[in-house]
Amino acid sequence: MPPSLRTMSTDIIMVNPNERRPEAPIDVLPNELLLEIFTFGAHSSGNTSFSFLVSNICRSWRSLAIGEPCLWTDLTLALTSPVEPPPIPNERPFYVSQVFPREALIVERSANRDIDIYIDYEDPEEDEERHTLTEAHLLLFSKFLADHVAHRIRSVHFATVYWEEIYQLCDNLHGIAMPHLETCSLTALSSQIVVTMDVSDDDWPTPVRLLEYAQNDEPMTSQDLWTCSSLLYPALKEVYWCGLPTDWARFCASNLRELHLQNEPLGQRPSMEVLRGIISNSKDTLECLELTYVIDPDELGDAPHFESRLTLPHIKRLKLVYIYPREAQQILRAFDFPALRTLTINSHNEAEDSSAVLVDLLKYVRVEKLLDLRLVGISLPPETFPERQLKDAEEESLPVVLQLVRRLTRGSLHKLMLQFCCHDFLTFMNYGNESGGGKVNLSGLYGLIVKVRDEDASVGVVSFIRNRLKLGMVDGVYAGPVLEHMIIIVKPNVKEETESLGEMKLTKNGGFFFRNVVLVD
Repeated sequence: MPPSLRTMSTDIIMVNPNERRPEAPIDVLPNELLLEIFTFGAHSSGNTSFSFLVSNICRSWRSLAIGEPCLWTDLTLALTSPVEPPPIPNERPFYVSQVFPREALIVERSANRDIDIYIDYEDPEEDEERHTLTEAHLLLFSKFLADHVAHRIRSVHFATVYWEEIYQLCDNLHGIAMPHLETCSLTALSSQIVVTMDVSDDDWPTPVRLLEYAQNDEPMTSQDLWTCSSLLYPALKEVYWCGLPTDWARFCASNLRELHLQNEPLGQRPSMEVLRGIISNSKDTLECLELTYVIDPDELGDAPHFESRLTLPHIKRLKLVYIYPREAQQILRAFDFPALRTLTINSHNEAEDSSAVLVDLLKYVRVEKLLDLRLVGISLPPETFPERQLKDAEEESLPVVLQLVRRLTRGSLHKLMLQFCCHDFLTFMNYGNESGGGKVNLSGLYGLIVKVRDEDASVGVVSFIRNRLKLGMVDGVYAGPVLEHMIIIVKPNVKEETESLGEMKLTKNGGFFFRNVVLVD
């Protein structure tokens, strides 16, 4: 016998199975405190693996774990697995636990507590074989949810590769009351690829029917949809809807606090009238709105000027992502956001002129009240306007970027992010502040993030930093504005030039970061 094995064997023999092991500190903790620790671990892990783990450590822990329902409120299901899923029995009837034993056990142990459901797709490791749940498995799981769990579901988080899988998972939930549902997050990951493609009707399955009007009434009024949502989903507050075929005229989610509609492929987007109706059913409660590729392309003619804009009095965060500038213009012209504080505007196509979007932004949004502005891919034809001519110039005669910078300077802007945007933003930031006194525009910023894609833009950013430092010099000492945080992401071609700037006096924290690979948020 090798020495190592002989030693191991000797150690095992020397252990007396009846000998009480030394007491560890965790052994003297009261059960109440142990349960607090277990609960924290279970909720931090985001799945029930932790709960299963502690229930198999020892007899006393097992008794505690399986008897505490709050440890079993996360129901997780992986769409792929290294092992084949159990076959669905041919004999009827059969117990769902024969196919989904783990999931059935979680539901049983959760007693009457509300449940959060997570269904996710995991990419296989290299050379790893994984088995995928079949359509029959997904439909069976949907029926299991409808029959045994729907009345206790607090949130659903489904992320699948294709929208068909979402459809199957939701198939049996149509028209089922879910009185405790607060969050509904459904994502078809493939939508990020096909978002700019025109998909024919033959390629689309039946629309996903969760959050759909439950009756067959035609036509339906906005009030009908609101009533249906109030009856079936009275606690619903947050909806994340990404890349799913949807009968938007029957989409009934109402009284929402957050609404995120993302990545709707061409030909499957709601009309402006329908979208306005959807949002109007949450107009008195909505605080956060994200619209990413959602406007019907058939309506992308000249953006209309609505006679009456729908006021959304409580929205503080708005994100608009568009392929065509008219998409963003439609939203800015259709809705009023008097309480808006955080705004993100993201152009899918950096080569597209977004001047019209900024014009409407200045016209329809109270930009002076913004605290956080994030601009991504915003390009405009380069404009020059000598700073010496500002004194006698009318506001409307200024380049649109300069108008925006000056109005932001008058306001309370706290943070600014410029990602892959034209250089004019930085140029006009170094123009003199209207208040005078040698101050530059946006001298009161707390944080600034600038990210550029190519070497020429990187050179422009360094020039901006150098000029801003120069403008803040008084008798050889920098006395200009100092940011709390600044992150500048540029290409390595300007590394030596940034080092020549010396100590970064524009900010207390942050600085330059050099990347060859462009990372897109």
